[in-house]
Amino acid sequence: MDLRQIANSIATGDSRCLRDGTLFRSIRGLQSKLFLVNVPNALEALSMFIYHEETSNAALRAVAQAAANTDGLSAAKQSELICWEIAQVPGLLMAVVARMENDVDAVRLVNNLAANSVQSALLFSNVLGSVQ
Repeated sequence: MDLRQIANSIATGDSRCLRDGTLFRSIRGLQSKLFLVNVPNALEALSMFIYHEETSNAALRAVAQAAANTDGLSAAKQSELICWEIAQVPGLLMAVVARMENDVDAVRLVNNLAANSVQSALLFSNVLGSVQ
């Protein structure tokens, strides 16, 4: 299954590719990250999966992977844009804050967003409970 099929499956609410790790393993390199953030409803679906105990860790891991640094100077600007797109998903940062106390992947996601995008860090700091 290619990333297009995986992302479209996630966008429809199907969590199988998320739970078995297929999505996480498919997020490699700048192009795959750009593709994921541009599939309609994929990030919104991942945001919802963060709220469910059985899919939370896998969803956080996948989004953190998408927000991770990408090597190369030319990729820096694209990484910043990817993180900004992720941070703007309605409800995603609130879901991450709710999981930070118990899930290292939530912390990893916040670190990746802040490392790549000042605007993302500012958005995160405005979420109720994030500073605590």
